[in-house]
Amino acid sequence: MKQGQIHRPESFNSRDADSPVANFGKPHASDNELSSVSQEELNLLFRNVNQLTSAWTPEIQQFLQAVGNLPEILKSVGSPNEPVNQTRLDRRSIGQTVCSKARGVEDVPFIRASSRRSRPRILVVTPEITRLPQGMSDLGEQIHAKAGGLADMLASLVSELYKRGADIHVALPNYRRLFKVNVTCLGAAKRRRYQSELANAGIHLAEDRVFHHRNKVYDSDDNIDISLAFQREVINNIIPRVQPDIIHCNDWMTGLIPAAANKLGIPTLFTIHNIHTRKITLGDLEMRGIDPVEFWDRLYYEHRPSDYWQAFEGNCLDMLTSGIFAADAISVVSPSFLNEIVEGVHDVIPHSVQSEVAAKKHSGHAFGVINAPDPSFDPLIDQSLVMNYGPTTALKKKATNKLAFQNRLGLECGPDFPVCFWPSRLDPRQKGCHLLTDILCDVVSAYGNEGLQIAVIADGPFQKHFHAIVDHHDLGRRVAV
Repeated sequence: MKQGQIHRPESFNSRDADSPVANFGKPHASDNELSSVSQEELNLLFRNVNQLTSAWTPEIQQFLQAVGNLPEILKSVGSPNEPVNQTRLDRRSIGQTVCSKARGVEDVPFIRASSRRSRPRILVVTPEITRLPQGMSDLGEQIHAKAGGLADMLASLVSELYKRGADIHVALPNYRRLFKVNVTCLGAAKRRRYQSELANAGIHLAEDRVFHHRNKVYDSDDNIDISLAFQREVINNIIPRVQPDIIHCNDWMTGLIPAAANKLGIPTLFTIHNIHTRKITLGDLEMRGIDPVEFWDRLYYEHRPSDYWQAFEGNCLDMLTSGIFAADAISVVSPSFLNEIVEGVHDVIPHSVQSEVAAKKHSGHAFGVINAPDPSFDPLIDQSLVMNYGPTTALKKKATNKLAFQNRLGLECGPDFPVCFWPSRLDPRQKGCHLLTDILCDVVSAYGNEGLQIAVIADGPFQKHFHAIVDHHDLGRRVAV
């Protein structure tokens, strides 16, 4: 196999006792973190076998129908009205016991009785979101964390799903300073009530000190710390609590979750917003509180590891490509961009990303979805405009809005001055904003007679360079940052 090529789970022989796959589902330290099956749930298994199996996937139903005599098989796990055996007993291990007793099969999908719901339970995992739907929770109005277009897209998607009646849940870091909520000032009872109300409304905030005192979502120095702390909380706490039917992950900062969900039998959609990634070893994951033993073979590495310990040190996994590889389906921002990735049009896209996106596309599990404008941005109703307008009044009223915009930013006001607008996050590694700073003075000077103006309405690590250029060349009336 070529260097960098992904090792796939099926490349291991699960019948081989020395194979790492053969060890999945067997007791180990992290089993203590799994939610155990109660005696009541065990009794339910016996009382409602037919009803329960209708909630399982067609493949499992077909398998069990072929085996037959399910109640007798379940007796190998325990018996009604008797204490549950002290051995760790979770939903996944029951499924494995059922099938292994019947056919000697190991490593079968996670079986969730909770999947029988009238509405699908969707968990959206994102490091940022502009707002939460009106009506989802009064406290949700304080949840606002935005660095770029990802936050806007997720806000629109969650709002639309909520309006359509989906059982929508959102997981994001608890940026206390950004949310302007200081729970440390609340008493213990009020704090529990605050957190409980959010959770009951489907808002799940990951807790870690690395989030609490930030004044912006991303920082080039500690993005990996934020990502791993966030994913640790999602994998260890939020997913078990929410019990979702599907998980929607976004960008490299959620790249481990599809692999973890895959092991639990929870389908995932992974959306690529930015072609950016970070690499880390399994040893680093363990140091950050993430136990990858259950799902390490569903991640993408620089070199194919022969076993867990070979991947533990010195063989980094790729966060973005791991998310693409392990997800059931992926989406990108447009059909044309999907084709460009597959065809290798852009040199900046790593080969690992290209090959895995191509594999998903050829299997019919990759989609290009164009982001639609939020309905609230309709100029006929947008409350942020000085004057609303439609097709017949656009020219006159847009000119009025332009003057108000120039005045608010401190630019020289004039209806005929062309205004160039930069809305993207000021991140040179992803957005190319350094290309604009290289030519900023020359462009403004070259079109001085026309009164060209540039408005940079964005945040990010490169913002300080725009401010420095504007201040040094006294461009405050021509360039706004």
